[in-house]
Amino acid sequence: MSRRVILVLSGLAVLAAVMVGIAQLTGGEDATLHPLGTEVVVGYQEPKDDGSSGERTQFGLTIVAVRRGTQEELEANGIEVEPEDRTATPYYVDARFTNRGPSAVERAPSVGLEDSDGNTFRSLIVFGGGVEPFEPCPEASGGGLEPGGSGESCSLILVPDGLDVAKVYYLSDHGPDKEPEWVYWAPE
Repeated sequence: MSRRVILVLSGLAVLAAVMVGIAQLTGGEDATLHPLGTEVVVGYQEPKDDGSSGERTQFGLTIVAVRRGTQEELEANGIEVEPEDRTATPYYVDARFTNRGPSAVERAPSVGLEDSDGNTFRSLIVFGGGVEPFEPCPEASGGGLEPGGSGESCSLILVPDGLDVAKVYYLSDHGPDKEPEWVYWAPE
């Protein structure tokens, strides 16, 4: 069995941290909590591999399900987790998305989880390993997504032991002239 390693892409993590900091100053706690299955149109600017910004578009984003996984599932599928994360609970967030904007993009938007104390946890990127997808949470299919195109994705998120998941979040980016906006869904 080949091994895969969970990592957070550093360039995207820095961009997300800046966006989170800005959004925290804009009153995100007053945002609506949408039920699962509700489509919300969100802004998206595709990140490039070098950390710069790519195409801007809008997505109709629907959180379909939030599933609790196990560390045993990760291990059985050849995923290595850093020692400090081996007691964390994996969650799988299933999403549906439709490109409702003017630009084709290569990547689907990713979502995160927030606990009851307001701590946020980003989706993880799985690198390396075999050709088989991670069965409990396959990533979005590769290739571009033209305007009007749709797809499905699953985000793998590790939540530290003992914390309760309160919300699914997406940080919507509607452009340089507008402040980022938190969009939330209830996890059940």
